Formats: sequence, structure tokens, C-alpha cells
Amino acid sequence: MVGAGEEHACQVRDGQSDEAHGAAEGGDGTGQQYGGEEQQRTGALHVEPHRAGIVFAQQQQVERLDGGDAEHEPRGDDGEHQGEVAARDESIELLQKQMERQQEEHSRQLVELQAKYRREMADKEAAHQEEVSFLKSIIQKAKKWFPLFQELVYMEKFCLKVGFNERQTATLISGKPLFYEGELYSEEHRRKFTTEEAGFQVVKDPKDKSKLALAINGQVIGEWFKEQFGRLFSSVKRTVEPLRRGKGMGL
Repeated sequence: MVGAGEEHACQVRDGQSDEAHGAAEGGDGTGQQYGGEEQQRTGALHVEPHRAGIVFAQQQQVERLDGGDAEHEPRGDDGEHQGEVAARDESIELLQKQMERQQEEHSRQLVELQAKYRREMADKEAAHQEEVSFLKSIIQKAKKWFPLFQELVYMEKFCLKVGFNERQTATLISGKPLFYEGELYSEEHRRKFTTEEAGFQVVKDPKDKSKLALAINGQVIGEWFKEQFGRLFSSVKRTVEPLRRGKGMGL
């Protein structure tokens, strides 16, 4: 019995030893399996950084390409601003060209107007000279046809200077008599003389029949002025002499 028990015990121990050995072997298999997984993870760690570096480099290259395209391609706002600037410059250029054309047109019109004005003035001057020449020829003919024509022109100026108006002068030049009352101016004596109503008429000068004279009551007005001046002088003289005598007596 004892031997049987000991043999059983040995078998149990052997079985346990086998189980332990199996367990040990199983543990070794587990260790081996764990070790393999660990190696796989370690290998993955060594591989993944390499892959990550390649991916990162590719991303940077793509970003550089994108960035380069972005630098060469203008933004939407910048493109619109450049378009506005270009349109403004074009408008300014068009306005400058238009102003230049207007200035050229203005200069051309000014030159044409000046040339037209000079032509008109030249035509007027030529017409005036022609008219003057015509009038001179008429005057020369009138002098031949009417010997007293020049005297009539002179007499007209003389009558106006004496104090007659144009209507009265026209009456006198026509040879008709004129009755007048008022003042008459003497250029020789540089003063006016008053006359009552008297008859005036243009007649031939008694001393020179080729000339005309203005007569007042049949007397040449030049002589009449002399008489009036003499009377005035005598009157003043008569007034001044007693005053001189009185001053002499006082002395």
C-alpha cells in the first residue's frame, strides 16, 4: 500500500512536473508570441516615422506648389483694383486726347477768324479808299462845274461857327434870307455880340466876286463885328476915363 501510494505520489509529481514543464513550455510559447508582437510593434515604429517623413515631405511640396500658384495668381480684390486703375488711366488718356483735339480745333478756328477779320478789314479799307477817291473826283468836278462850290463849303462851316444851327445854315447856304435875333460869335474878336432881329443872307463878297460872304442887313458880317467891337470899346473907354480922372484928383 505504501509503495502504491508512493508510486501514485510520484506519478502525481511527475504529472505536475509534466504540467509544469508544459506550462513552462506554454509560457515559453506565450513569451515567444509576445516577443513577436513586440518586435512587430518596434518594426512598425521604425517604419512609420519613415513613412510619415515621406508624407510630410510630399505635403510640403504640394503646399509649395500651391503657394507658388497663389503668388502668381492675383487675388480677386487685387485684380478688381487693377482693373479700376487701368480703366481710370484709359479715361484720363482719352480726356487728354480730347482736350488736345479741342485745343487744335480752337487754334484752327482762331487762325481762320483772324484771317477772315484781316480780309474783311482789307476789303473795308479798299472800299473806303475807293469811296474817298470817288468823292475827291466829284469835288474836283464840282469845283469846275460850280466855281463857288468850295466857297459854299467854307460858308457852311462859318455859319455854324457864328452861332446858327444846321437848319438855319442850310437856309443861308441855299441863298435864301434868314431873320435872326440873338448872339453871334466873332472868332476875330473872341467874343459874342448881341443883335436884334436882323436879316442875314449869303452873298458874293463885294471886294472879290469869286468868294462868298455872310451879310447882316446888307452889310458884310466881318465889318459889322468891327463896328460892334468899336462901339463896345468906346463905351468902355467912356466909362473908364472918369474913374481915372477921379483917382487923379484924389492924388
